[in-house]
Amino acid sequence: MKINYKTIRELPVVTEGGEKLGKVVDLEVDGEAFSVDKFVVSSGKLIGKREYLIGAEQIVRITENEIVVMNSSIKQEVGVDKLTEKIPVKESAGINFKTE
Repeated sequence: MKINYKTIRELPVVTEGGEKLGKVVDLEVDGEAFSVDKFVVSSGKLIGKREYLIGAEQIVRITENEIVVMNSSIKQEVGVDKLTEKIPVKESAGINFKTE
C-alpha cells in the first residue's frame, strides 16, 4: 500500500493496546536512504499536550483507518528525560523538521 503525507497526517495513531497517541504532525526523513525514519506524533491538546517520536520499526501496521504502533512506543515521548532523543530543528533539502 502506498500512502501520501496528507493521508498519513489524518490517521489516528494508537498502540497495540488501544491507547490513543494522537496524529502524525511531522516526519523525519533519512536523506541517504530516501525513506521515512521517524514519525512525530502529537496529541494536539493545548493543555497536557504530548508529542512522541515513533521510529519506523515501531509501526505494527498502517491501515486506511489508523496507524498502530508497538506499546513500547509511548516511551519515545519527546522531551522526557533520558528515554528519548530530542528532535533538533533543522532544514534539509527544503524539508522543515521542527518541534515545539
